[in-house]
Amino acid sequence: MLLMLTDRVVSRLRVMSRGEPRRAAVRTIAVLPASPDVPLDEFCTMLSTALGLLAPTLHLTSERVDSSLGRRGAAQAHDREGGGAGLLEWLAGLESAHRFVVYQADRGLSPWTERCVRQADRIVLAANAAGSEAPGEIETELLAGRRVSRTPVTLVLVHPAATSTPVGTARWLTARSIERHLHVRRDALADFERVARFISGAAVGLTLGGGFTRGLAHIGVLRALAELKIPVDAIGGASIGAIVGAQWAIGWDSSRMVHETRTGFAEAFDDMTLPFLALQRGGKVSRFVRGVFQDVQIEDLWSPYFSVSANLNRAELKVHTSGSLAEAVLASARVPGVFPPMVLDGELHVDGGLIDNVPVDVMRSFSNEGIVIGVDVSPPHGLDEVADYGEDVSGWRAVWDRLKPARARRAYPPSILLVLMRAIEFGGISYRRDKAAMADLYLTPEVRHFNRIDFRRAADIAEVGYQASREKLLEWLMSATATVRARRPDLFGST
Repeated sequence: MLLMLTDRVVSRLRVMSRGEPRRAAVRTIAVLPASPDVPLDEFCTMLSTALGLLAPTLHLTSERVDSSLGRRGAAQAHDREGGGAGLLEWLAGLESAHRFVVYQADRGLSPWTERCVRQADRIVLAANAAGSEAPGEIETELLAGRRVSRTPVTLVLVHPAATSTPVGTARWLTARSIERHLHVRRDALADFERVARFISGAAVGLTLGGGFTRGLAHIGVLRALAELKIPVDAIGGASIGAIVGAQWAIGWDSSRMVHETRTGFAEAFDDMTLPFLALQRGGKVSRFVRGVFQDVQIEDLWSPYFSVSANLNRAELKVHTSGSLAEAVLASARVPGVFPPMVLDGELHVDGGLIDNVPVDVMRSFSNEGIVIGVDVSPPHGLDEVADYGEDVSGWRAVWDRLKPARARRAYPPSILLVLMRAIEFGGISYRRDKAAMADLYLTPEVRHFNRIDFRRAADIAEVGYQASREKLLEWLMSATATVRARRPDLFGST
């Protein structure tokens, strides 16, 4: 938590030094019930506990206000009747004394509920995931008004403790306009901690770049993050990064990712065809991906996820944050020339790495301006020195030269597969410096010595990613701790 708070300070200073507008820090959170059947008291207690792990937090209800002021109905004072001035001054003092104040609304429309909305920097709409998605009275009367239109609203769907995978989230999203939605199990503090980090601007977003088989180093990065107890609140990526990120999002551990990916892709690449549209038919890869993710919808994942693809029709980057997880993954990983483009809504989509190979810029806003970690597995120098093979290239002669003994070979060109793959990597490499500056931490595991399509080395690649990232993550943690220790030695005691 100290690391996160320190990085938020550094991030704000960075923004101020560039002269960019500073985003106001969230201090007050209003929690509104979407319907009467929401376990509101329990929800607010869990959220306040989670926020309290970040900084001093106060949880207010109308009953607690009445008790503190020693007057029944004190919380229900109307400003227009002149009785709210004293209450407003008292609340201002509490907000000054605490980093976060959670305003728990009443279960129905009331002056206190209205005041909670007016006081809020951010609104959390708590909903029973098994209930009706229709907007309730509070939403209709208070959140639809112009006066709160600029206050961000986060929908949090509360699930029973034993829920394995959320379903049917789309019906909640089509019924209302919100900034973000999140899922929690009612007894899982870790889920509420994720909500707390998102609404406070301290969410950790992990961005995984493309790089073909070398992207399996991402599996090792995830393992290192888990061992060091660095939370991943949101995950996204391009190409193989989108695949690994989606596997993590559905709950796979590192050993399963290595095994399933090695087996599935090693067989799927044996799918050559007449290169009219692409070198590969693409069917085997598609069946593997669809078999893994089945009918999972992105909005039903416990952790927010996105993938990126290049929309050829519109010549723009497409960020996939809802709909079929399998289709979002496939669209992001369709290397042009190698696999046929993916058709979505009548438009062609290819590998997202063509435009944004390590989309940390997308993650910056997706994580609510939180802490962004980027992982780049595309080496800046990916080709050895190439002998001049001339300007008139015969494919037949190139194939024949490859069949000859090494001593009898003439200079021959690299394969079309290698050129296409390197062209995709170019989009990320050429902007690496800019992308690294956008991230709070940018990891670059050294995986150049691995072949781009040798999935049999999956375990070795993942291990390299683990060793390299664990070392960098430890340095990052130590640096942040040293910064906090210098500023606040009292937090560390005599040890």
